[in-house]
Amino acid sequence: MELYVYFNGSFIKASEAVISIYDHGFLYGDGLFETMRVYEGITFKFDEHMDRFYAGAQALRIEVPLVRSVIKKAVNVLIEKNNLADAVARVMITRGEGGIGIDINLCPQPTILITVSPLLPVDERIYREGVKTCIVSRMRTPTQVIDASVKSNNYLSNILARADAREKGYYDGIMLSVEGYVAECTTSNIFVIQNDEVATPALATGILRGITRGVVIDIAAAYGITVEEKFMFPQDLCESSECFMTNSVSEIVPVVACDGAPVGSGKVGLITLNFVKEFRRVVNEYVRFHSHGE
Repeated sequence: MELYVYFNGSFIKASEAVISIYDHGFLYGDGLFETMRVYEGITFKFDEHMDRFYAGAQALRIEVPLVRSVIKKAVNVLIEKNNLADAVARVMITRGEGGIGIDINLCPQPTILITVSPLLPVDERIYREGVKTCIVSRMRTPTQVIDASVKSNNYLSNILARADAREKGYYDGIMLSVEGYVAECTTSNIFVIQNDEVATPALATGILRGITRGVVIDIAAAYGITVEEKFMFPQDLCESSECFMTNSVSEIVPVVACDGAPVGSGKVGLITLNFVKEFRRVVNEYVRFHSHGE
C-alpha cells in the first residue's frame, strides 16, 4: 500500500509529492526536521518536539506557514489514512524554492512535508544484549557553526560518522566535541552510570537537547536521582559501569562495549534496565492519558 503524505497544504500519495530541483533544502540542506514516535495512534511528546521545531525554524529565519494545531491534525490524519497505529512521524521544512544562491530572500515560500511511516524492523536483541560502540574521529559540529538546538538537515558529519563506525563493525559511533569532550552518538544522546550516579554530556558540549534525554532526566528526578550534566572525556565513558543511548525512535539502547573494551561487566546493567522499564511505563501513561484527552 502506498503511503499518503502532507505536502504544502495537501494530502497526496507519496509518489505524487515532487520537490523542485531549485528547492534550497535539496540544493543546500537549508531546513530542519523533527522525528517523533507514534504509539497506538498517539504521537509521544508532540508538544516538546514542536517547541524545538518552531524554535529551530526561528533560529534559521524560516517562518513556519502552519500553526501547531494544524501540524498535529495533519499527523493524526496521516496516521489514520496510512493505517499505522505504531509508526514514525516526521515533520520537515525547507527554505523553499528559489534561485541559485544562498541569499535567504531568494525563497518566498518554504516547503513543508509531513510523513507518517512504518517503524523499521528492530532486532530486539539490542535491548537484551546491548550494543557495541566506538569513538569516531569525526567531531560534533560546534555550536558556533550550527546551533546545537537546531535539528537541521545538515547531517553529513553524522552520516559519515555512522558509516565510519559501521565499517569497523560497531553499532554506532560516539562523536566528540572539538575540545575533546564526549558529545553524542550519531543520532542519539548518551548517558553513563558510575557508582550508581547518572551523568550525561552538558548541553554546552554542543549537543542536541534530545526529547528522550529529557524524559530520562525526568524519570531519574521522580526517583530522587540527580542526573549530572557535565563535560566528560572518553575515559569517563570507558570507566563507567553502565552506559546507554537515547533517541525518539529507538528509545533507550544499552551500550555494553566501547572501542573493543567492555563497559562495566560487558552486559546490560540493572540501572539501565530500570530506565528502560520506567520509560515504557511513562509512554503507556502518556498514551492512556492522551487517548482519553484528545
